[in-house]
Amino acid sequence: MFKNALYGFIFGIVGAAAMIAVILMLVLGFATISPYVTPSPVSSTFVVPSVFGVIIVLYVFSLIGAIFYKKSLDILSAKSGEHLFNTAGLILLIGAAIPVIGELLKFVAWILAAVGFFNIKRSTQFPATTSAVSVPEERSFCRYCGAQIQYGAAFCPKCGKKVD
Repeated sequence: MFKNALYGFIFGIVGAAAMIAVILMLVLGFATISPYVTPSPVSSTFVVPSVFGVIIVLYVFSLIGAIFYKKSLDILSAKSGEHLFNTAGLILLIGAAIPVIGELLKFVAWILAAVGFFNIKRSTQFPATTSAVSVPEERSFCRYCGAQIQYGAAFCPKCGKKVD
């Protein structure tokens, strides 16, 4: 479960890093990266394909990350018995697949996952009960008639003789 969530997180980070790298290259221009080339303005024929390339790369990494998050949430749902995790994973995957309103759906999915965490039923563990150890009564018997005599009694209840 943790491994799937970790992979989803890593794919999200890689997608965001790729997006930031391409945006920085577009803003700063390719010419400023290399010291052997003089800076030149970036042409619009290069900007449009680069923007679409960034969107596609980010979309693919977001989709792969959502698949791993869904696997993780499905396992969490099976182990905890909370079905909101299944729903959150499905909405997260749908949000990653739909580019336009997907970010809003991803936000809703993470809210559902948070609600699911608060709804997990805690296992009822009863405190360990310790039974009182009963001390066996000292019982004695009358040496004259054999009747049972309670501890501390001075006389036998059956024959009435004095107990030593």
